[in-house]
Amino acid sequence: LVRRMGGCGGESSFAGGTCWSPPTDVFETADGVVVKMELPGVSKADLSIVLVGDRLVVKGSRSDPDSGRKIQYHQMEISYGSFAKVVFLRMPYDAEGISARLEDGYLSITIPRAPAQTTRKIAVEIRL
Repeated sequence: LVRRMGGCGGESSFAGGTCWSPPTDVFETADGVVVKMELPGVSKADLSIVLVGDRLVVKGSRSDPDSGRKIQYHQMEISYGSFAKVVFLRMPYDAEGISARLEDGYLSITIPRAPAQTTRKIAVEIRL
């Protein structure tokens, strides 16, 4: 359901690297699906959310505020650089109703279900 996009050369994310993968939860509600990403230090201007068919693509970046400073790390676990994640939508959805909110370091994307399709019987007129 969730896949990290290429561009990292298939390597796992590592601290201080040029690409990383944010922790992501995808869960279903009565109204649709919610994608929640942990993105502390990522600003709205550094995010891109695109819907392509059945794929929700989230891209962004987080800058190291200490880059350029002459420091020696004893431990480094915070990842910086670019990220990209793809969430595959396995249900009919309402593209116009999708909303996203970035608050307190969490990105929440709400994807509502498409309205249920109704069945209608069509009368056939016979002309002789």
